[in-house]
Amino acid sequence: METLPAEKSSSSSTSSSSSSSPVKIQSFMSLEQQNMFLDQELDQLPNGVDCGSLDNGLTYYVCCHPKPKMRAALALAVKVGSAVEEEEERGVAHMVQHLVFSATKMHTEKDIVKFRRSIGPVLWPCNNNAYTSFDDTVYQLLVPLDEPELLFEAISVLAEFSSEIRLSKDDLENEREAVMFEHRVRQRACRVKDSHWALMMEGSKYAERLPIGLEKVIQTVSSETLKRFYQKWYHPQNMAVIAVGDFAETKSVVELIRTHFGHKTSRPDLPSIPHFPVPSHEEPRFSSFVKPKSGFSVTIHYKMQAEQLKTIRDYRDMLVELMFATALDERFFKISERKNSPYFFCSADPVILVSRSKAFMMTSSCKEMGTSEALESMLLEVARVRLHGFSEREVSAISTLMLSSTESEDLEHDQVKLTDLMYEYVQHFIEGTPVIGTVYKDQLRKAILPDISASEVSKYAEKLWTSCSCDIKIVDEPRASTTIDDLKNVVMKINKLEEERSITPWDDEPIPENIFDSKPTSGYDPKMCDGAKKRHDVPEQSIKLEVERLSKKIQKLKKKLSHEKKVNRVFVFHVNGSKEASLPSEKSSSSSSLAKMQSFSSVAEEELERGVARIVEHHAFSATKKYTNHNIVKFLESIGAEFGPCHNAHTSFNETVYELFVPIDKPELLSEAILVLAEFSSECCWYFLLNCSMPNRLPIGLDKVIQTVSSETMKQFYQKWYHLQNMAVIAVGDFPETKSVVELMRTHFGDKTSKPDLPSISHFPVPSHKEPRFSYFVEPEASWFSVFISYKMQAGQTKTIKDYRDMLVESMFVTALNQRLFKIFKRKDPPYFSCSASTDKLVRQSKAYMMTSCCKEKGTLEALESMLLEVARVRLNGFSELEISVVRALLLSRIESAYLERDQMESTNLRYEYVQHFIHGTSVIGIEYEAQLQKTILPFESRASAKTSDLKNVVTKINKFEKERNITSWDDEDVPEEIVSSKPTAG
Repeated sequence: METLPAEKSSSSSTSSSSSSSPVKIQSFMSLEQQNMFLDQELDQLPNGVDCGSLDNGLTYYVCCHPKPKMRAALALAVKVGSAVEEEEERGVAHMVQHLVFSATKMHTEKDIVKFRRSIGPVLWPCNNNAYTSFDDTVYQLLVPLDEPELLFEAISVLAEFSSEIRLSKDDLENEREAVMFEHRVRQRACRVKDSHWALMMEGSKYAERLPIGLEKVIQTVSSETLKRFYQKWYHPQNMAVIAVGDFAETKSVVELIRTHFGHKTSRPDLPSIPHFPVPSHEEPRFSSFVKPKSGFSVTIHYKMQAEQLKTIRDYRDMLVELMFATALDERFFKISERKNSPYFFCSADPVILVSRSKAFMMTSSCKEMGTSEALESMLLEVARVRLHGFSEREVSAISTLMLSSTESEDLEHDQVKLTDLMYEYVQHFIEGTPVIGTVYKDQLRKAILPDISASEVSKYAEKLWTSCSCDIKIVDEPRASTTIDDLKNVVMKINKLEEERSITPWDDEPIPENIFDSKPTSGYDPKMCDGAKKRHDVPEQSIKLEVERLSKKIQKLKKKLSHEKKVNRVFVFHVNGSKEASLPSEKSSSSSSLAKMQSFSSVAEEELERGVARIVEHHAFSATKKYTNHNIVKFLESIGAEFGPCHNAHTSFNETVYELFVPIDKPELLSEAILVLAEFSSECCWYFLLNCSMPNRLPIGLDKVIQTVSSETMKQFYQKWYHLQNMAVIAVGDFPETKSVVELMRTHFGDKTSKPDLPSISHFPVPSHKEPRFSYFVEPEASWFSVFISYKMQAGQTKTIKDYRDMLVESMFVTALNQRLFKIFKRKDPPYFSCSASTDKLVRQSKAYMMTSCCKEKGTLEALESMLLEVARVRLNGFSELEISVVRALLLSRIESAYLERDQMESTNLRYEYVQHFIHGTSVIGIEYEAQLQKTILPFESRASAKTSDLKNVVTKINKFEKERNITSWDDEDVPEEIVSSKPTAG
């Protein structure tokens, strides 16, 4: 029997122990490689998961996960979706999913609304509480556990969903228009995707069973048809209940599931769930679409059967597939960086299509009229791998990358989201996909990856022939530039080149031993002690970094580190040395988030510079005086960052921000990262412009400026505004202390100076206006009809507790109005399908109160009237005490959740708060202090009011009603005290 090699032999099996004793978690580095038999079966579930089935066939999974505290994710998974629908039922599975939230035999819609209020999040199917796919339907709830009865009620609600929904004629009519709205949106937004899906799945039932269904079925289907579908498929044998959360233990949760689901029974003649195979085909299939404003793209799918992961050999094959995709991705990236590249970006990835069917997918975004060239390049690289394979160096780098990624996941195993874990158990129930625990996965990868050779990875290309179930899609705009015959000719050309073996091997560029060509002078005086090191005057071309760090070898490729890191210390440093501030601390693990920003941007541009701020942002990644483009790429790879400004920078009206995510398990990387930001701040080179692919993707500025701007204009803009007084450096991470980080900033930024005649950054006020302004747009490719109202106003700074109190009043008004807008949407024949209110910062010192709605065809005036009417109603009659009491409880619930989850805060969110503090002077309020403020202030707020302007036409009508006081008070529904009319019998 084949085995995998081990550094040290071990007689112990890698499978999870059946013992109930707790498992001690080892670090990745301390794990020994194990002897593993390739035919050995994989452990299906990690230790600690309580999995089983009730007497009626219902499956359950209960898992304790301590973060976030006092929270749980619940799901009811049904192993049927749209694929089992008959012709006259196309769309019924999705409609049943919607109607589940209308009413059940025990819970009226008002009961469900009250339960939704009690757990916090919006509870209706369009808000991620449910989804329907081809093979499954899943209902999910996020529940706070600080009140034990809420878990009881949540499982009771899921039990009602499983067998007791009402499905009355009135329920159907109330929900039919909302489903039609989704259908219209998908028709416009996913026309190309759905058409290509039908081509890919040709010959299979999946081609004709899109979950959204047919319009004629949605418009005419009866409630009896929905009942028949529900009663046919919704049975305990087809269902699983998943509970993942901060439970004290699993047994009591299993008992709750048994209490609410144990008495349910199934019909004796329960039909089996059919399997629908996807037929293979030898000839490639082609589809060409014209879609305005979508860009030019090429997508290739190689369909194949999806094997189940049962043995270690299966897991090894999956790793080979991932290594092939990653190695091909690296080649695509290098091609995209070349001059006159055939595409802007290109990626490869294995994807699951439907049950037991997957595809290896390659997709690219290319230049105008460049789809044929992009297709040729993509097929050529696959053929090149078939002929010449990957080099051992390429595969070794990928193996290192995957081991590094596994190590990162091991360090962050306690940071996994509840919903992600819940989804893994859903897939275990639906597809039989094993849920591999962190330690077991670490052992598997540590044993398998070093044993995979370059020839094995290269051999995967043998599955990717155009004669093996291949589908090719191109998208052009604004007119078709490539015909189907053109695509066929490209395929034949590559096939001929491969047959003649005329494709040359991959020309991999040499990788230098050092990041820099020469070692610069050290920036430290070795005679000075740590913490008081004095800088010497060095030539402008020298880089202020220790020699040993500069000569460090860069051999790892990019680590795919999760950036959802929390912090131990936070620091904001103004690089002119005039201001230092230590900010609130949070707990977490080992990475840091760095940002450098300028407090100016596109508003500082002159007319002939419109777009230059964004081009400068992009060009910073091209080269500096000390870093070539190759140096920057290698450094970003060494810290696991995606290359380029699309991932690491952004430009807005008032600021430009460059950001890096840095693992700090190696201290030299932090120093190098700060040095890179220092180079961006003043040392960018302007001897050449980026390749032509970049300007075409810039979202702001004038096209004529972007196409014709000179490097001299960009250099002038850069030298005018990129100065220390306009900048701040922010570091958020798991630092042992802040002083050393400040010293690094002082080292790399401290010697830089600003010009004496530095221009001041102007303030550009947004003028007010009394008359409302109207705009009307016709967008052929728009997914819906919409109405947008914006009330502009000055954004005051939050300096005092009174300012914070005013902000809470505004937040309560928005929340209360959103509650009303939601209730209107749930009525029969509502004026809109969705409507929401919010406040948003527009630019510096200016914000807006915004209302937006999506409405039915030709229903924009009706939607506008309803939106304005509700604002006027509040002005005349205000909100009721009941409404404000509910809003107050909701806001307190949110801050309580934030407080409990404070150690889960992402470093990027914290960093953004400090960016706003520097740019706008926005206060950074620690979560503990904010919780104290809200618990003190909220109980005394009883009413909120709105400020609006006059509007025309429909506005005049609302104004007239208001003057005549013809607007009635809000008719709030009676809310029952108890969610269920009688308490269920205990288990």
